[in-house]
Amino acid sequence: MKSLLFLIVYLFSLVPANVYAAGTAAKGGSNFSPVVGLLLMFVVFFFLIIWPQSRRAKKQAQFIASLKKGDDVVTTSGLHGKIYGISDQVITLELAPNMRVRVDRQNIARLEGAKADKVAQMAG
Repeated sequence: MKSLLFLIVYLFSLVPANVYAAGTAAKGGSNFSPVVGLLLMFVVFFFLIIWPQSRRAKKQAQFIASLKKGDDVVTTSGLHGKIYGISDQVITLELAPNMRVRVDRQNIARLEGAKADKVAQMAG
């Protein structure tokens, strides 16, 4: 990954020299260099921002789909509880005996406990 990043930075550093050279070229010269620079910027943007974010979103969607009753989870707001019930959009968490809270399914951040360690080992 570091070598790819180095290559992208190196290629990106060459673009401004070509852009300035195109501005001083003869009137019949090609203005192709700015287009190459824009394409290179888009490629860098895609590989550094869009692609990793889409992989994270796909992984989170698989995690949310794999939740089941009895899992110990942590919500995005920091509530720790055990899944008591699951529907399409809502999960009922039991925070303490006879204390249940309904949360949106997308607000589950991670698993807690021994199962979380097992899932982390499988993923990493």
